[in-house]
Parts: sequence; C-alpha cells; structure tokens
Amino acid sequence: MIVEDRENGLFFGKDMNMRKMDQKTFRTWVRENIRYYLPESFEDATAELQEVRGIGKAYTGIAMLKKERRATAVADLDLFYEDYRRGMPLDEVMGRIAGVVGMEEPEIDLSIFESYDRVRERLFIRVCNAEENRRHLKQLPHREILDLALTCHVQIFEDENSTGSIAVTDSILKTLGVDDSTLIEDAVRNSETIEPMRIMTGSEYLNESERNSGLFVITNARRSDGAAALFYEGALERIHRIMHDSFYILPSGTDEMILLPETGAEAVSYYRSLLGSLNGIRKNSRKYLSDNVYHYDTEEKLLEYAQEYEERIREQKTLCSA
Repeated sequence: MIVEDRENGLFFGKDMNMRKMDQKTFRTWVRENIRYYLPESFEDATAELQEVRGIGKAYTGIAMLKKERRATAVADLDLFYEDYRRGMPLDEVMGRIAGVVGMEEPEIDLSIFESYDRVRERLFIRVCNAEENRRHLKQLPHREILDLALTCHVQIFEDENSTGSIAVTDSILKTLGVDDSTLIEDAVRNSETIEPMRIMTGSEYLNESERNSGLFVITNARRSDGAAALFYEGALERIHRIMHDSFYILPSGTDEMILLPETGAEAVSYYRSLLGSLNGIRKNSRKYLSDNVYHYDTEEKLLEYAQEYEERIREQKTLCSA
C-alpha cells in the first residue's frame, strides 16, 4: 500500500522504496521527517545532524534537541543508510532510527569499573587503521597487527535498537589494576560473546541469490564494526576449515573483511585492484581500514601482507632451483 502526504512531502511504502535516495538525500530526508515517527513528547523537538568522531569511527548521526534538554542518543545514519540501500523498507528504517533518537537516556552502571572481573565479561575489540588513528592511540592500550590496531572497549548498555560502549583508555586501565597485555587478551577472548562472529558467502552478505563464487565475508551479527572478528580467538582456523586452504584477505572496511581463495599469482593483482576500487569509495569515510591486501598461510600459521607472502614464495622457489 502506498501512502502519500503531499502537503508534508512524505511517501511511505513501495513508492518511496522504488525511488532509492543517495546518501546525502537520505540524511536530509530523515532529518526533515523523523518527527513523524516520534511520540508527541518530541513535537517541539528539532532534529539535528551531527558529525561524530572517535577511535576509528567517524559518521553522520542524527539527534533530537528538546527545549528542556538535548537528547544524548545519536543514531548512526551511515549504518541505517546501508540497511535502506540493501532493501529494508524505508518505513522500517525510519522506525528503527526513531527507536534510537527517541529512547530515554540509558541507565549506565559505572560501578562495573570498580571490579576488573565485571569489566572483563563486557570486553570486546575493535580494529582501526593504526596510522590514521595514531593521535588517539597514544591514549589507549592497543595491539598493532600489520597496519591495523586492536583497541579494547567495554559494553555499558544494549537493547534491541542500540548498543553503547566505552573505549578503555590508559587512565581506565590504571584504575583496573591490570596490564595492557592481559586486557587485550581478555578482550580478544570475550569478543565472541559480545559481538558474535559471522562468516558467510558474499551472496548471503549482500542478500543475493547467486551461486557462491568462492568469496566469503567475515563480520559480526550486527554487521557493524565487524572487521575485528578476523582477530577473534580461533577465527583464522575457522576460516581455514571453511575455505580448505590458505587465503587472501581484503580489509574492505571496518564493518567486514572479504576472504578470497588462493587461486594463483594472477589473482593477487585483481584482488589489489578490487580493494583499490572499494577504498576509492571509502577512503575518506569512517569505514576505511587499509590499502593492503593480506594473506594467511595455513601451514605456517602466518598472517602477513600479500606482498611479503609473494616475496617469500619467490625466495623459496629460487632456493629450490639453485
């Protein structure tokens, strides 16, 4: 059913979903129409777009400004646009956005930071480009792997519409009374509990029905900040059991990584080109992760740059032929 409100410029149902908006138009449309999805208590509130920046995270969000106070809940419009782009009905997307910006401020129990045992069960990791976030990383316990950095976070609330977390800083770590190595190891181990890993075919990830071409994607259940799942405990071996061989990894963004089979040297050039195309879109967005293709050698249990892997294989062949 199509419902059209010409006076207010609103379109609901199939008609609006047939005319897909680009991201900029989507943000504007949400700002102008979100009030129609909110309770009467937001009748005099003003929707405001905000540029949110944090550790490996920068996005355009929307919040509601009320007369008596500013709503602290900010909905990530970049994530909701991805839902819309993938085919979620606009009415449903708007309802979910309203569920975030219209919720009451969550009750946050900061007493958990009085006990490391309580913090440990809420720890999880995120991944970001190390060089791009060098200034922020100076204040955070982290672990660098290749050109990436793992940071530790504590989930402080979660409901069906949103989740909230705090990055563990050096000052927080000091109050917890543990070293950074212990913190990171515990966060890696516990991440599967907080943000369950998902490994799926490319067609499953894109909600397409085409036959699998050998491409897989690793992410988390929310498909948000899911690239960190590659570094979960046992993740690389789980991928090996699915792909049955060594494999290449395209760090295509902070939400996911693309897993590709080792099909010969000629494929590497194509993989680099593919990653370059993806980064051409994402380089200046919060989703950008790396320009480098990685390789996991299942025999050596070694994660390395694809270029280093190629050089290592060439050296081995040279020695064998000498």
